[in-house]
Amino acid sequence: MARILVVEDDLPTLEALKLLLRKEFGEEVVIDPARNVPDAQKLIQKACEDRRPYDAGVLDVMLPPRPGQSAEMDARLCVEIREKMKDTLVLHITAFAEESPVKAHLADFHSGDKDPSACVFPKSAGWETRVLEKLKSYIHGNRIQAQLNNLFGAAERGGSERVRAGYPLPGMRGGLTHRLARLSRDIEAHWTELDCDLQQDIRKNFYVDPEAGGGVLVTLKMPGSE
Repeated sequence: MARILVVEDDLPTLEALKLLLRKEFGEEVVIDPARNVPDAQKLIQKACEDRRPYDAGVLDVMLPPRPGQSAEMDARLCVEIREKMKDTLVLHITAFAEESPVKAHLADFHSGDKDPSACVFPKSAGWETRVLEKLKSYIHGNRIQAQLNNLFGAAERGGSERVRAGYPLPGMRGGLTHRLARLSRDIEAHWTELDCDLQQDIRKNFYVDPEAGGGVLVTLKMPGSE
């Protein structure tokens, strides 16, 4: 089960994000909300103590440093996640993308190859959809990657050994036929959301027809078929 930390001081925005994530992922994810820096730090610390790091953090960059205080630029959460949860995807949301402190943080921590997985989403029209699309690709993709590694082995396949989705995964239990069926269903359901590298990895073991009857058809390659 994947885990997402959502930190946003505006309550309506926080509730809207929680509703959006719950509608998309259902019971597949745990959503931990916070409205200020200290509350979020407690959640991060508990996640570290439980050895259950977050798969993704959706962080407003303007947050109250203490409950009841006015929001200000605060990079502590981002820095803490980078230090304690190196594989966690960081998504910044902000209505102040052009402010100097925000630009400085993005340049210092998220430019070039410093943190290529991070994304910044200005709160302009449609930003919620863009955040959701990134999370869908990341979380569904990691679940599928985990199942590929479990069934075919990352080293033998030349695929990624880094899987950041939470455990245990339903597709990793049961017999071989059950696991293959679960993986095929996941690929068919989320093919268009997956990044190109993962699609290429999938095609090493499956035939994928993205236009089969208006949907995606996934078929296991048999040994010696190519």
